[in-house]
Amino acid sequence: MDKCCGAGGFVAALDGAGATAVRETVLEVEGASCGACVARIEAALRAVPGVASATFDLRTRRARIGHAPEADPTALRSALARAGYAARAPSPTGNPRRESRMALLRTGVAGLAMMQVMMLAYPVYVADAGSMA
Repeated sequence: MDKCCGAGGFVAALDGAGATAVRETVLEVEGASCGACVARIEAALRAVPGVASATFDLRTRRARIGHAPEADPTALRSALARAGYAARAPSPTGNPRRESRMALLRTGVAGLAMMQVMMLAYPVYVADAGSMA
């Protein structure tokens, strides 16, 4: 395996019980946003010669590809590029502080939106029958 592209950090050998050796490659895929993207990514990866399995998780944006040891990892990236998605080696760790701040921001926005809906709906509950005043 060529070490210049950093492939050694995201390719791990899996032991099969009496089966031929299978490697698993994990790639971060950018540009996917829906279920159709998931199907398109998985189909593009399965079309690469030597690929036994391919799954993509939209939440984590990671594709797990099971392939023969002789399959070329750059062919996987090329297949994704032809399908319209950018792929790269996954970052070793996420930034937990940033993720926590984003979750707090999303909660705050949802709270503000909920308050606006409640303010608009309140007159319906307190008004007399047939009036909005």
